[in-house]
Amino acid sequence: MIINKKKYRFTFLFICLALIIILFIFRLAQLQIAQGDHYNELAENKMVQKITETAPRGSIFTSDGYEIAKNKIGYSVELTHSNLDNIERNKVLLRLYNILEKNDESFDDNFPIVINNGKISFVYEQEEKKWKKEHNISTDATASDSLEYLRQVYNVKEEVSNEVALQAIQSVHMNTNLPIRIVEGEVTFDYENSELQWKKDNGFKKEEYDLTAKESFDKMKDRYNIDPDFDDVESRKILVLQQLVRAQGFRAWEPIVLAKNVKHDTVFEIDSNIHELPGVTITANPVRTYPYNELGSHVLGYIGRVSERDVEEDEYRMNDLKGISGIEAAYEEFLKGEDGQRFAIADYRGRPQNDPTSEVINPVSGDNVHLTIDYDLQRVAEESLVNQIKNIQKGKAKKAESGAVVVIDVNTGAVLAMASYPDYNPNLFVNGIKTEDWNKLNILVDDPLFPKPLYNNATLTAIQPGSVFKPLMSAAGLQEKVITKTSTIYCSGVHPVFTQFTCLARHGSETVREAIKDSCNVFFYETGYRLGVDNIEKYAKDFGLGSRTGVEIAESAGYLATKDDKIKIWTYSTSDYIRNTVGIEGTSVIINDEGNEQEVYKSYAIAKELTGNITPKEFPSYGDVYREVSNIMAKYNIKESAYLHRISQYVLSGRWVSSDTINASIGQGGNSFTPIQIANYLATLVNGGYRRQNYLVEKAVDQNGEITYQHEEKIYNQIDVNDEYIEEIKKGMKDVAMYSTGRTAFTGFNHSGVGTGGKTGTAQYGSKNVDNTAWYMGFAPYDKPEIVVVSMIIQGQTSGNSVPIARDIIDAYLYNNYTYEEAQKLKQQEKEQTEE
Repeated sequence: MIINKKKYRFTFLFICLALIIILFIFRLAQLQIAQGDHYNELAENKMVQKITETAPRGSIFTSDGYEIAKNKIGYSVELTHSNLDNIERNKVLLRLYNILEKNDESFDDNFPIVINNGKISFVYEQEEKKWKKEHNISTDATASDSLEYLRQVYNVKEEVSNEVALQAIQSVHMNTNLPIRIVEGEVTFDYENSELQWKKDNGFKKEEYDLTAKESFDKMKDRYNIDPDFDDVESRKILVLQQLVRAQGFRAWEPIVLAKNVKHDTVFEIDSNIHELPGVTITANPVRTYPYNELGSHVLGYIGRVSERDVEEDEYRMNDLKGISGIEAAYEEFLKGEDGQRFAIADYRGRPQNDPTSEVINPVSGDNVHLTIDYDLQRVAEESLVNQIKNIQKGKAKKAESGAVVVIDVNTGAVLAMASYPDYNPNLFVNGIKTEDWNKLNILVDDPLFPKPLYNNATLTAIQPGSVFKPLMSAAGLQEKVITKTSTIYCSGVHPVFTQFTCLARHGSETVREAIKDSCNVFFYETGYRLGVDNIEKYAKDFGLGSRTGVEIAESAGYLATKDDKIKIWTYSTSDYIRNTVGIEGTSVIINDEGNEQEVYKSYAIAKELTGNITPKEFPSYGDVYREVSNIMAKYNIKESAYLHRISQYVLSGRWVSSDTINASIGQGGNSFTPIQIANYLATLVNGGYRRQNYLVEKAVDQNGEITYQHEEKIYNQIDVNDEYIEEIKKGMKDVAMYSTGRTAFTGFNHSGVGTGGKTGTAQYGSKNVDNTAWYMGFAPYDKPEIVVVSMIIQGQTSGNSVPIARDIIDAYLYNNYTYEEAQKLKQQEKEQTEE
């Protein structure tokens, strides 16, 4: 008998399918009939909200274990989506505002309409009136009237354009940014532009741009359905929080932060009234804190709110904070953790309910970053810099208000201390900095001498080095054999040929060692003249001057005086003159230095043609230059002799001459370097000639102890200078510390044992209204140097004013924060106690 197996197989499949359908119908009936009311209530009255738990940032440690940036638990007030109309939400926001105000909490108030004594006005109007009053300008003056008044006050010539006049008044006369802008020839106040932008951002129509503050206020009240029973003050409170909600973008799945790091009293009051505040929640979050306040502020940097672009790129959420400057920014990828998330149940009004969910993704903390900074050296560097500036202000250096200190490990390039003054407290930024605090810190002035708290003088302020450049000149002169260890140059107080270049004394015949000790200008004028600018440029570049050191935070490349750079500078000056005074406008396409086409101002294209074609070899005299300038400018229909004469002067000014070489030889002229560049150049000089990358971070470690980043040594190049020449230069620098301009500060130092060497520098800025910059660079110990210290005080007047800072730091390094004399006394006391 044949059995049909296929028949039984289909029967089995049919039975299984029938059972599945029966089970599905049974479960559907259970959900729809037996438990329908329960799930209907959940669907209508409750909703699941995803709550993101912010990951703590990694901590930042000094090399000796001090936690100088860490986190604490703080509480933020947040608003989550709820099914409330604007009228109900307004009542909640008013209650919340009153609680925050009562407890003196800080939160953003960016609503630009204010009420004073019942009068409604734009904050921009008040700022404009205040600015005018401070500068004795009539309150009804327009922006154009105000600029004209300032032109008269500062004697700006009529032929100077408004654009150039505004720039000159800001950078030269007032040392501050003015609230005036010129766009397409129209002079306007920033205040007017800010008001217009706010109206645009808030949906005002073009015909509504001229609405008064009162009319704009009423429009915003209507927009948010604010009950007429609320008075103007209450209405403004609601609008402040509504603007916060709008600025952050209200998303159903993401709460918005209204206030951060609130007091415990605020937390308790909101919790006790939580059912009257639907949608309002209190969330515990990690809050960045800097326990040592200003210590290392320019190294650490600060954090701030993310940008819209950060959010759009899905790297951050709205309200997140990230590193903006310093190590906080440079190592953001390591310090930033991974946010977690959990889910909460709320009713339809946004009030919290019991949470039946268990799905939680825990946040992962960021990696800890370990710096090369030594806490004790950093503290001493900062304290000594501030104290010395205040001390010399009592004397003749009245204008000294800023400076910097850099300490680096000679043999690794690690930065052991970095101080800049004035400084700031990064704690001001952790909850969003207040406007008044920001205005005090954010000094928008291009002048590098102006004291700016957020500006790191150690890495960004490039300024003439003065005589600290002379050891480099010694190395170049000896290696190129234009001088020897024993040869002398006679100093009569002036250079024998270029008599406009003088010395501070008549030193007579001096060797290189003696010239370093006495800082003899004539010796180095002549050495530079013999070397020539090309050799000076070569050695300066080898020592890293005019190049970034590689340190992780923002730094300037400085400026090295060279033939090519002088031509570039005067090309830009010529272009400005042709555009702003001669009046040639428009653009042109040129082939740039990389061989690519580039669109530039037409004036720049002409200036580049002038400086490129009119070479010293072919056109040596003024007459030759003038004739060729006339030929070139005739193509652009410029024939006025006054213009041609001035352009010819610009072309001639861009040529390198012997006096430029003489001036550069003593660290003046176009040379401008940062303190960290000077420190690395000295380290290279005394460590055997190895120019290393400077760095601030040794390693990063995750929460499991795994190293996620480790610094690797990078040597840029090795200097080709004979050891015997370096030793002779070091002897001269030791003489500076023992017998010359460093002697007073280093009195009592253990010169015969540990030993130290250094070089002072008094650099002229180039303006009679600006005092000299005070420099000192030193190393210790003498025989086998371990550290280099550079101290710089802007307008410190004389180099000797910077030396005591270096002495304090070297003592702290060698003698555990004691001076040599104090350390010797302690040793003697210990010896006596042991003998007893």
